[in-house]
Amino acid sequence: MSTTLDTNETMHRLRRHRETIHRQLGRLRRRLRGALLLDGFFLLVVVLAVLALLSLSFDWLVRLEQTTRIALVVLAGIGIVWLAVRRLIWPVSIHLDDLDLAELINRRAPGVGEKMANILQLPQLAEPPLQASPGMVAATVESQAADVAKFDCDRAFDERRRRITVGGLIGVLALAAVCIAVWPGVTSLWAKRWFLASDVRWPQRTYVSVVGLGDDGRLLAPRGESFVVEVDSQPQFVQTDRGWLLSGRGRPLLVDSDVRPTSKVPEVVRLRTTSASGKRKQALFAALDKGRFRYELPPIVEPLNLYLTADDDWLGPISIEPVDRPTVDGLMVKARQPGSDMERSYQVGESDSELLFLPTTQLKFELTSDQDLAEAGAVDAHGRAWSLERTGNRTFQTSWEMKEAVTLELRLTSAETGLESKPYFMTIGLLDDRKPRVSMRSKGVRRRVTARARIPVTLRAVDDFGIESLSTELEKTVLEGDKTKTTSHAKPIETTSPDDAVEKGAEEGDTEWEHLVIVSLSDYEAAPGNSLRLRGAAVDRCVLGKQTGYSRWLPFEVVTDEELFFEILMRQRAQRARFEAALRMMKEHTEPLQRMPSREEVAAMLRTQQVVKRQVWQIANQLESSLEELAINDLSDPKSRQVLATDVIAPLRELHDDSITRFRAPLQALAAEDPVTEASRNDAQQVHEEVIRRMQKILDRMAEWESFVDVVNQLRHVMELQEKTLKRTEEIQQEREESLFDE
Repeated sequence: MSTTLDTNETMHRLRRHRETIHRQLGRLRRRLRGALLLDGFFLLVVVLAVLALLSLSFDWLVRLEQTTRIALVVLAGIGIVWLAVRRLIWPVSIHLDDLDLAELINRRAPGVGEKMANILQLPQLAEPPLQASPGMVAATVESQAADVAKFDCDRAFDERRRRITVGGLIGVLALAAVCIAVWPGVTSLWAKRWFLASDVRWPQRTYVSVVGLGDDGRLLAPRGESFVVEVDSQPQFVQTDRGWLLSGRGRPLLVDSDVRPTSKVPEVVRLRTTSASGKRKQALFAALDKGRFRYELPPIVEPLNLYLTADDDWLGPISIEPVDRPTVDGLMVKARQPGSDMERSYQVGESDSELLFLPTTQLKFELTSDQDLAEAGAVDAHGRAWSLERTGNRTFQTSWEMKEAVTLELRLTSAETGLESKPYFMTIGLLDDRKPRVSMRSKGVRRRVTARARIPVTLRAVDDFGIESLSTELEKTVLEGDKTKTTSHAKPIETTSPDDAVEKGAEEGDTEWEHLVIVSLSDYEAAPGNSLRLRGAAVDRCVLGKQTGYSRWLPFEVVTDEELFFEILMRQRAQRARFEAALRMMKEHTEPLQRMPSREEVAAMLRTQQVVKRQVWQIANQLESSLEELAINDLSDPKSRQVLATDVIAPLRELHDDSITRFRAPLQALAAEDPVTEASRNDAQQVHEEVIRRMQKILDRMAEWESFVDVVNQLRHVMELQEKTLKRTEEIQQEREESLFDE
């Protein structure tokens, strides 16, 4: 029982010693953090003071630009934040346990830290399960606790350093307060420039401005001409809420002062120019009276940047931009022709055609410049000045009645630069109205036609002032005995009908018309043996007197149906012979394709395919033209023509687009292979056989169509003979009956 009480008493004493060490180390931890924060805060204040002093000194000497100051402030802010995190936040956030602090004390007082660590750790050995004798542990702890009690933890800190740090911190803050109190203007201006990004300048002895320079930092100079730059060293300041403002420097200069700033005339003003091509040049301004300086730049052909230096003032870059003199941006002529209430507009220079108008035409022209104008003037060839009326900042106009050709010399004066334009000449001439230009062309027929032909012709007429009427004229020449008789027939064309006309150039006042006209020869009682001439006629709308224009004559010869049909049939037979020759060309390659063809034979097949393809297309076009000619001349019957279109022409088109076109691909595959494979040869042979088969079928249909047409024509001829015989029989019978009554 007594042993247990002794053990409890021993453990109680051990815990009391350990708690004493805990309290000592806790006070040490708090004081350590306070010392670290004090050092960090002092370092941060010193860095801020040094940066402020450096920025003030450097800005005073170099006069940093706004963008440079902003960039430096951002960099300094990043550095200060990093320093604050490292020297203020990190020390506070560092976790130091009792053993770490004991290690730190051991560095300053060797042995003391080890004893503190033993007092903290040895009592654990006397706790169950026992790892050492409680008595020995207690004796050791009490012995080392007595030694630790003799050590003063405050000796671990450098009190002298703390006093120096506090004194230094108070001194820096006091110095900053003294500077603010003694130089409030300087510190205020420094704060505005660095923390408010203000463009207020430091006080200077000299201030200069460039005459004519605006806030955009540009001077406009006439391109290719010399230019004078003038500098004023006695400029006028304007007071504003922010301070004294000085213009004429590209960017306004702001001076923070209670009194109006004064400027000292510099001894010299230096100029440095940089061209767009990179050339540089330095020069001195010439001094004038009243503090003015002048320099004449050579002819300017490319942009320049100017940099000026005068005593302690500088400005630049000043952009010198070469500009063109004012020019005519647009010249609109409006004309109202005599007898018309409609006014038409013409943009001068948009076309190569001249401005020509009829006499008594009411004219008005509107002038537009590429920049604002102060004034505009015009002088004619006789030296008479014309009055131009202003209608806008860039526009002037005048009007007159056309009596003679006019040539005007126009001059413009820029409102912005005061430059005068180079002379601009405009000529307006009198118009000699021409007759309408008429053309006529036929479609689908040749010179020989039948008496029942319906000839489609396209009539096109163009006139300067519009077409009033269109018509066709036909002359028929008939042989009566040994003499010929010619009769003329005119037929007007309805120009407003949308069914048979396509109007072109409607925006130009109907000055161009194009019509498709069907001329039916049956309306003119044409007969075989007649000679016909067809032309178009157009009457214009000129108010000075109507004029008629004619196209060239289109000659036609009326023949019998049999004669023209035989001629067309012969042409079709020639196309059939041509198609048959093309078929023979294709058959020549049958034998090479049945074996392995050589590369030379394949190349010959490719050439034949191209030739046959082109000939098939041409034959189809020729047959289609013949079919159209048959329909126009009312030859054959509709069924025969339909057979030709569906059984011959359509298969020719399909042959061209399908089989012959597909035949080229396997041939190209054969030409690319070396050696030729059996599969490629079989593909080419199959398509070749298909082409020959389809061509032979089309050739047979051509022959069938000719036979069919021959039969139809023979039947038609027999029917016509029967009609003639019946008619003659009726005439003979009627003559006999009349003779009986006469007797």
